[in-house]
Amino acid sequence: LGVLAEIGFDGFAIGGLSVGEPKEEMSRILAHTAPRLPQHKPRYLMGVGNPTTLVRGVGVGIDMFDCVLPTRTGRMGTAFSSEGRLNFRNARFAHDDGPIDPTCTCPVCTGGYSRALIRHMVTQKEMLGGILLSMHNIYYLLNLMQRARQAIIEGRYGAFVAIVGNKGLRFACAGTKSIGLESLNVFHAVDDTPTKFEEVRSFARPAPAFKCAG
Repeated sequence: LGVLAEIGFDGFAIGGLSVGEPKEEMSRILAHTAPRLPQHKPRYLMGVGNPTTLVRGVGVGIDMFDCVLPTRTGRMGTAFSSEGRLNFRNARFAHDDGPIDPTCTCPVCTGGYSRALIRHMVTQKEMLGGILLSMHNIYYLLNLMQRARQAIIEGRYGAFVAIVGNKGLRFACAGTKSIGLESLNVFHAVDDTPTKFEEVRSFARPAPAFKCAG
């Protein structure tokens, strides 16, 4: 990593993760690698789109992500939501007149498309069902990242992670200059353990050294 940093690339990508390895192993590698990349350059995690993995990535300093997951799961009849993943092939949605996610403000959830209607389209292999779920899923992830950014700015990222549903991991607030958060602290895993973090760098203001364990 040190040699790559010296070359002076405009940004750095982390690939080869989320290819079937246990989530704990992925978290350990990511927590070891991301904070060791130059913190004034964009850090990009390739092929990761699971909501809980996104907040883990942000927690260790990742700036950018890409993944087919929101549209692929949409085409398969599945939606991300505040309740977790919803499989619209399930019969329990057959008479549900509510939106995909009552807390969501996307055009699908506010446009009058009920769970029952979407389930009907999914089970009948109507293309519009997958399109609507894809639109919702993309909106959900964009909104998730907006909320993550705001939580970082307000210094409550650990609480935000818990709200997302990832209560097994507690991240200290982490930010990078590459997303304009110059007054925050960056952390890395202690002893390569993704649930324990210690401060390794502070932007703009000094802060006492501390550790937090999940």
